[in-house]
Amino acid sequence: MSDRLYKDRPLSEEVSPEQQRQLIRVMEEAAELILAASKILRFGPYNWHPKDPTKETNVAAFRRERNDLVEALQDLGEGVVEYVTDRCQYHREQRLCKNGVCHSCKPQCDHRR
Repeated sequence: MSDRLYKDRPLSEEVSPEQQRQLIRVMEEAAELILAASKILRFGPYNWHPKDPTKETNVAAFRRERNDLVEALQDLGEGVVEYVTDRCQYHREQRLCKNGVCHSCKPQCDHRR
C-alpha cells in the first residue's frame, strides 16, 4: 500500500506500531516460504543442505515455513484487514475508483460489490 493520505492522515498513522510489527513478521515469513519453495524446485523435495547437521529435507523446511506463516497470519488478526476494508470503502465513496480499479489501494480492493 502506498503512503497516500487517507482522511487527511498518512497510512503510517492508521496502522499501529504493533500492527506494523505483525505485518513485517508476515512479510518475513512469506519470504522464507518463497525461499523454501525455490529450494524444492532447484534441488528437489528430499534433498537437504550438505552442511545441515539435522539433514532437514527441503519439503520438511517448506512445511515448517508454511506453519510459521500461518501462525504469523493468525497473530495478525482482523485489525489490519478491517483497516484495508474501511480504506477501500472510503475510496469507493470518494469515487477514487474508476472502471472497477482503485488506483489508491490496488490490488486489495474488490470494487465490483
